[in-house]
Amino acid sequence: MKISEAKGKLKVGDWVRTNGNGDKVCDFFEGEVGEIYDYEFYVWQNEKDGGRGSIHPSARGYKYSWCICWSSPGEIEILKSKTTMQKLTSTLKRILSPELQKLYKAGFIDGNLELTNEGKNEIWALLLKHFEAELTKVAEEKLSEEKKK
Repeated sequence: MKISEAKGKLKVGDWVRTNGNGDKVCDFFEGEVGEIYDYEFYVWQNEKDGGRGSIHPSARGYKYSWCICWSSPGEIEILKSKTTMQKLTSTLKRILSPELQKLYKAGFIDGNLELTNEGKNEIWALLLKHFEAELTKVAEEKLSEEKKK
């Protein structure tokens, strides 16, 4: 399938074969999807050195990371898809609360228990809703001060 068609289907931990890379196409190689962002994703593998995301591939036992833009003209094939909870080690399953397991499974936190972009967006939406009145009050005060100047 085209890389653009894989958006929304790829998950971190999927094993893929691809030839995509930004605006150029290279030989096919295989690797594990390591990070996914709005405009690009990263395939971790031991064959081709390329662009890196925020997690170094060595943290997961790989040598290289390869950045692929969703708009790439390349192809991608999902060879093996991991379900989210299969990616959690048995130790993590034992020590994570059911709530944290749900956040991980939903994609709001990653394997390092850090907020993903989607998790950050949800937090901001919740904060805005919860503190809308207070934020509006601060905005009114700021606008009032600016008027006085």
